[in-house]
Amino acid sequence: MKKFILVIYIILVLAPLLAFFLYHSNSGHDFYWYLRISYTICGIGLLIESFAFRKKLNIPNFLIPFILYAIYQLLWSMINGSIEKRGVFYFINNEHLQTIFMLIISYNVIITKKMKDYLTYMFLITVILTLFVSIVQFFNPMFFSFSANENIWDIYQIRRGSIFTIIAPLDLGLSFLPIIALLIAEYLAENKRGSIFLMLIGGLVSVLSNTRWVMGGYILILTMVVFHYRSRFFGRARNLIVTMLSIACILFFITYLGYDLGQFWNERLLSEGSLTQTTRFFAITNFLRFFPEKPWFGTGVHLTEEIYAASHAFGSSQIHVGYLSHLVSFGIIGSIFLFGFWLWLAITLWKNAKKTDHWGSFYAFLIFLWGEATWVHFSLMHYGLIFAFIFDNYYISNSRILEKSARTNTL
Repeated sequence: MKKFILVIYIILVLAPLLAFFLYHSNSGHDFYWYLRISYTICGIGLLIESFAFRKKLNIPNFLIPFILYAIYQLLWSMINGSIEKRGVFYFINNEHLQTIFMLIISYNVIITKKMKDYLTYMFLITVILTLFVSIVQFFNPMFFSFSANENIWDIYQIRRGSIFTIIAPLDLGLSFLPIIALLIAEYLAENKRGSIFLMLIGGLVSVLSNTRWVMGGYILILTMVVFHYRSRFFGRARNLIVTMLSIACILFFITYLGYDLGQFWNERLLSEGSLTQTTRFFAITNFLRFFPEKPWFGTGVHLTEEIYAASHAFGSSQIHVGYLSHLVSFGIIGSIFLFGFWLWLAITLWKNAKKTDHWGSFYAFLIFLWGEATWVHFSLMHYGLIFAFIFDNYYISNSRILEKSARTNTL
């Protein structure tokens, strides 16, 4: 089963290409539907193999609150009728169960160095292609575009998702940025040349996307470069200078393409005029209105008609902050389980990064946590995030092997 999973990893890195094929083949399902089903099959297979052959299976401790959260969601699904509507498919295609399988697999199946190098090489090709398509989309918004946009000819309002739009709407931030973070960390930790080149690619794609939370995610990656590589002051100072020069190059390039920085600031970054006019600010207003009604267990559904109407009155479709929306939907109890899982996972990634000096996986997940403040989406099933967990397991496993070898040599 583990060999089969490694083959899936080899294919998974081609996600944009596979999504493009599925889109044009009219398969009826998107890329992540097939990926989730694959994880269901692999997860069940791994469990059967473990019990049948008495092989040790590592269940990460951070999964404990998420397993409780999955049970909590199951109970709500029994109450609100989701199980009755979906029947047996609720269990076959259950994203909570599939996420558990994905994380168990990620932390049990260790990739080889050869595969790590292959994946890194494919990541590099992917990010270069992403930049190329983003630049082409600046001049031709219809190029590789798969969603209608009423502001398609406004260079400051159009969202340019490059090759990631075809996978999922949020994938530029939840797959491209994690891949950039993994690559930069790999290049810096291993003293490889090319980290500045990767920083420039990440910055240009983020700015050209016109998506504010993606730009914020890229800034998080820059903080990784400044604070976690070259521990001495002069090393950090050098990284800070390199970071500032990278930002200057990015601003020069987008100005060269035709951006007016003043217009970009006013019409995109501050398009609402002030913070109090944003949908995120209005989300706080609706949260304070609806949360006290059912604070402990929530409404049991993502969106009620009353919440939708109240959000629509402010020009939004929902309570547009993930943390607040989840508190309203599933209450303090459900949120303790989910947020506790996120916190435990983040702490685990941070501890592993301190041991291995590979901070890419931690910052990839940090981008997800940052995004929750700007949209409502609770899934970790994005291929960039998945590879962040796979690489974290690779680095920490190698670190443990080296530690064990050092202790043996000492004895």
